[in-house]
Amino acid sequence: MGGRSADNDTVQTQAQYTPTRTIINSRAGPVDLVITFLSALDLTGEKTNDLVRLSLPFSYLSVSAVSNDGGSHAVSVYADISGVGSVISQDKSGRLLLLVLEWITSDTGDPAVWSTDANGAFSFTKCHFETLTSGTTWQTGAETPIRDTFLRSGTLRNTIDTDFRPVNDTWPIMAIAQDLGEVATQAQVVTFTVGHSRDPAVKYFSEAGSLCGLEYDNARTASVEFDNRVQNDAARYSPDYASVVALATRQAFASIEIALNGTGPAADLQDIKLFTKDAAADNTGSSRDGVLSSVDSLYSIMPMLIYTNPNLGNYALASFFEYPQTRAESYALHDLVRYVQCLTMLYAIADRSTTRVPATANMIIMTYAFMRYTGDAKLAAKHYYTLKAWADYLVSNALVHSDQLTGDWFMTTGVSNQTNLALKGLIALKMNEDGQDAAKSGLEQWMELSKLGTKFRYESSSEQPQLLHGLYADKILGLNFVPESVYAAQRTQWATGTKSFGVPFNEQYSITNIPWQYFTLAAMITGDTSLLNSAPFVPIKNFTSKAQDNIYGLADVYDSITGIASPGYGLRGNVGGSYALLALG
Repeated sequence: MGGRSADNDTVQTQAQYTPTRTIINSRAGPVDLVITFLSALDLTGEKTNDLVRLSLPFSYLSVSAVSNDGGSHAVSVYADISGVGSVISQDKSGRLLLLVLEWITSDTGDPAVWSTDANGAFSFTKCHFETLTSGTTWQTGAETPIRDTFLRSGTLRNTIDTDFRPVNDTWPIMAIAQDLGEVATQAQVVTFTVGHSRDPAVKYFSEAGSLCGLEYDNARTASVEFDNRVQNDAARYSPDYASVVALATRQAFASIEIALNGTGPAADLQDIKLFTKDAAADNTGSSRDGVLSSVDSLYSIMPMLIYTNPNLGNYALASFFEYPQTRAESYALHDLVRYVQCLTMLYAIADRSTTRVPATANMIIMTYAFMRYTGDAKLAAKHYYTLKAWADYLVSNALVHSDQLTGDWFMTTGVSNQTNLALKGLIALKMNEDGQDAAKSGLEQWMELSKLGTKFRYESSSEQPQLLHGLYADKILGLNFVPESVYAAQRTQWATGTKSFGVPFNEQYSITNIPWQYFTLAAMITGDTSLLNSAPFVPIKNFTSKAQDNIYGLADVYDSITGIASPGYGLRGNVGGSYALLALG
């Protein structure tokens, strides 16, 4: 976002990452700073979660300053946000179509709109940046002169820049400065709130902005409780595991969005929907932008939803069951839409023939998993005939199937008779009353064809160490359908196939991913914890600690030998699969 206007004279002394917070301790001469980035999650108690807080896309930046030499020092805190840093709708020339920045104070509670698009574009994005203390100054305009102004005076001019232009033309920003006064041994704190909201998908505006600002203390308390719960549960397995879960949590929750049909008295509280952001695979295996709520992405974060609030899973599945094309086919769809315009215009992907088996198996598994952990069978009962049709499809296509693309991202073309995919299909069949016999006989054949699951394909000439992550479905559903001999063979393959940064999908490829490793590991150690003696969490932790060039966030797909992240797989919500062990625990 442009160059710095001054040298950085602070020295970072400590950094801490929790599921909801990043905490940075720095020393600026005689003043110590604690900078906390908080993404609030209220998922504590008996899973009576606060969906309102979870659905609001707002985060907090809190800065605490205290003297470290016993003296008093004048301290001002500055923060800005640019058209690039915020979520802004743009035209092809890079001009801002809409930039509405609101500042809310505790004195009036009324938002002051700082700048809007002169063309009057429809409301797509709102960016809120607020403070709830006195001594605040603000300014919009080019980044360099605004930052220079603050460096010279410690304040801003309270002026609006009306020169609407491309975002990369002198980098227009909105800045806020907070005067903390004379800071001594009593810490002084300023908290900023930043977020975005959309209308008509969601309508927040000043009400939501005020709620988030005034609720900071409650949000922080709830988030700390959540942090403690997650970190304590994960640390029972390994500190290395706990650190990966901490790094993955916010990224995974950022990939979901909760919506409600209607507002105010007209809101239908029985019609809650959850959508996921995803980059699914096209028929070449390449990442495709713009896919909404793919079954792959939802299946990856299933453990996180089960651990935190399994009702969220039902909210996501409801959209698939209600999608008209679902009822028109005998198999499950890979995703809801390819392109979205205000969540009202839906464009289906034309060719889903290579995703039918994995999507169908995943949907059945998730339906019964969320039913098991919520104790609520209404969704499954309501869509009984759809689930039966899907089971009938798997009777003919699970054990032996045509070329299929799955969430195993090393694949560039569809592959037939995949051992892992067939196993998931058979486990899904086991959940349907009419599929019991087919599942039982199919599993017997599968064990022989796959040599106890040790071959990537039935046709493989020899055993190939692989991630048989389909075993996780057997455990999360509480079936114990798959014999122990299969688990024992997989433990051996895990031990012999581990590389510096993890276990690859199979011996032909060094590519692996985070969720499938944790799915496999969770299934293997349930009932037999001997594998924990070999420190299986260390390689994945090594990857997350390794510098990831050109990756703006944790990547879930990477090379297990080099630890290099695969381009295009950063910031995906799939890392929520790291909760696989917690969901079973």
